[in-house]
Amino acid sequence: MTKKEKLLASAQKSLQKGQISKAIKDYQTLVDLDPKDLRNRQKLAELYNRSKMPEQAIEEFQKVGKYYTDNGFFLKAIAVYKQIQRIDPNRPEVYLKLAELNEKQGLIGNALAEYRSLVAYHEKHGDTDGTMKVLLKMKDIDPENLNIRVKLAETFAKNGKREESLEDFRDVLKVLQAKKDNLKILKLHEIFVGFFPEEISLKIGLAQALILKGDVDKGLSLLEPLLEANPSHEGILLSLAEGYRKKGDHGREEGLYSRLLAIYPGDLDLRERQVQAFLDSGSFERALKVLEEIKAVFFEANRIPKLREYYEYLRNRLPGEDRVVATLHSIYEVSGEGGKLFDILAVGQARPEISESVDTPPLAAVGADDELDLGENPFETASEPISTEPELEVEEPEEMPLEFLLDVEGEPTPPAADPTVVADELSLELEVDDAFDDFDFDVPEASSDVVPVESENLELDDGELSFSFDDDDVGDLSADVEPQAAADVTAQIEEAGFYLTQGLFDDAERVCTDLLASIPDCREAEELLLEIHSRREKLSGGPVAAEDDFFNFSDEVMAEVEEALESPTPTSAAPKKSRHAMEGDFSQFKKGVEAQIDSDDAETHFNLGIAYREMGLIDDALGEFDHAMGDPSRRVDCLTLKGICLLDKNNLEGAEASFKLALATPGLAETQRSSLYYELGLLYEVWDRPLDALDSFQSAADVDLFFRNVQEKIHELRSRLGMEEENGGDSKAGKGGKDRVSYV
Repeated sequence: MTKKEKLLASAQKSLQKGQISKAIKDYQTLVDLDPKDLRNRQKLAELYNRSKMPEQAIEEFQKVGKYYTDNGFFLKAIAVYKQIQRIDPNRPEVYLKLAELNEKQGLIGNALAEYRSLVAYHEKHGDTDGTMKVLLKMKDIDPENLNIRVKLAETFAKNGKREESLEDFRDVLKVLQAKKDNLKILKLHEIFVGFFPEEISLKIGLAQALILKGDVDKGLSLLEPLLEANPSHEGILLSLAEGYRKKGDHGREEGLYSRLLAIYPGDLDLRERQVQAFLDSGSFERALKVLEEIKAVFFEANRIPKLREYYEYLRNRLPGEDRVVATLHSIYEVSGEGGKLFDILAVGQARPEISESVDTPPLAAVGADDELDLGENPFETASEPISTEPELEVEEPEEMPLEFLLDVEGEPTPPAADPTVVADELSLELEVDDAFDDFDFDVPEASSDVVPVESENLELDDGELSFSFDDDDVGDLSADVEPQAAADVTAQIEEAGFYLTQGLFDDAERVCTDLLASIPDCREAEELLLEIHSRREKLSGGPVAAEDDFFNFSDEVMAEVEEALESPTPTSAAPKKSRHAMEGDFSQFKKGVEAQIDSDDAETHFNLGIAYREMGLIDDALGEFDHAMGDPSRRVDCLTLKGICLLDKNNLEGAEASFKLALATPGLAETQRSSLYYELGLLYEVWDRPLDALDSFQSAADVDLFFRNVQEKIHELRSRLGMEEENGGDSKAGKGGKDRVSYV
């Protein structure tokens, strides 16, 4: 027994006796003997942690994590740094490291969660520069996440970075305007109007949002003081006109359009709105007078459909009006509407009957629920004439549900742990799944010249607002937005499985839950959750051996069988129990085990197959491997073990077919390929096919020269076949190679 083996045996005995300090000394010596042995170093770190020695544990974990990171094993590195995070949740560098590792692994949702915890940490400690740097990183990896953009804009505003803040504000506003999400537009303006009280466009935007929401009086009360200070501001004038239209005060609406036309006399959109205001108020003569003045310009601008609409309406409201008939005659001639032209000529000057079908103004569809057409960017209002073309009627958006949003306060804690939360921020949730928690945003106290906004439908807390967006909410703006959000299912399942094998049940459960939230019918995630619950129950039922961190089904089966087969026969039983009877008892045992296994639980079937083979139950093992092959990730392993089992049964042809079928699997890993060629070589040795055996062993060596004793096998076969050894190879060359552990 080597010194290393003696130390390991001594450490295991110490652990069995509960002498952790002695075990730590043995593992310290093992690590000194072989610093590159990560298993022993990680075990040492775990023992330090159990002994309440956090600094020493973190130091060793960091060395293990650094090795995995440097060599590209990001999932393993994530699991190690999670251990560090559990030991000490107040290390910002660990959150940063985890975020970077998750980003490299393609787990963007997890990376954002770590960055979010880091933001909370920096805000707690007043580190504004650190907060902005982290938010910029988040913006880089998820540029379409509006929540991040709003939080970043708010942080810029708090730290005097006016232009940067307004730039992000405008970008978010454009997205919301494109989506016609008026409630969030209102919330966005409420957040920023207090940061920039001198910004007139923000106050106009807030008033517009209130008017669109139906709070017309509140919107007008914001705009009227602004008009006194800025009597020629076209944005204010147009917004006021829209407000009075919604309120039904068409007299004031007409007056405002007159003031706007004094600024932009050639703007035909404004002319249309002015005419509509006259029609809405019943001032048909005034409407006709304006139309007669501008109809030539409408003909030149190819606005004949709108002109026809107005005159057809006036024909029913002003019967016998020669100017209306004459203009309609010209319109029908230009547009080629012979039927209508003939009707006018036939009727002549007769008084037409008022059509019941035309009983509302031609633009009555432009009702109180219309949206303002101020262009996409309310900051740009003075450079060109205002577009005032009425929109089609839209329904008032339904009130979005408001929920209390949980926000992490104080020191950041690992996502798997239960963080301290404060349920005092309001959240506007969209009707899609969200992969991330939402930020909470402060609404600074507005300046004295801004009228307070009150709403029975949109209640605001004491200055705290949450701007809640889901990833899918902006998915239509970019084709690349989170199929990260949909995420790489395979990578997430792999991550959850790795957490599970490391005993990080909370993290594994979190990944599965997030995956099921976005893909409710993900069978792999459901199976992993069942496995997590099963292992938790096993752990809660009794202590787990220190050297084994997770439940092993095959070990349990072996233990139960050994107990069943080796237990002493009761004195009342017959002294000689037949083999048939024992096999019957064991058959009942197998049925009991099978009854507890889900047919889709590939991992359990795989472990049970290994256990059956170790017990010599080859046929039963083959059956379990057939079940487990339903999981594509286990297909190669199962085919390899089936080949070994068939070799045990001396079914050489079947074993060969199984190995070759595994070798034909696409995407085969190098370790799997070398193992399969090696097993195929052993098969050909038993089959007395030395040339095929040599070829198989050589193929294994081509993949990995130091795989087990492959070099020794090649030398023996070449000698047996009378071939000269190339390069004077030593028959013991393979002794120093990697002695890989096989499946069983």
